[in-house]
Amino acid sequence: MEEPTAWTAEHFSLANPLGETQGNVPLLLRSLAAALDEFGAVEIQDLVLHREINEFGDWPSITVYFHRDQPASGR
Repeated sequence: MEEPTAWTAEHFSLANPLGETQGNVPLLLRSLAAALDEFGAVEIQDLVLHREINEFGDWPSITVYFHRDQPASGR
């Protein structure tokens, strides 16, 4: 029987600053796009939207799971 292939994904989470604009999802998505642009060539595996409630209301965050681009024979 063959050994299963192991995959390792990097990840990071992002949220708007605590306060008045913390629940602004379009702002969060723009920040996410800017962060991904800074990473350069990556393959997104998954995006997970989380929702927390605090004294200012909803506080969404996004966790991004990704792989850095590798040559075709690298995986």
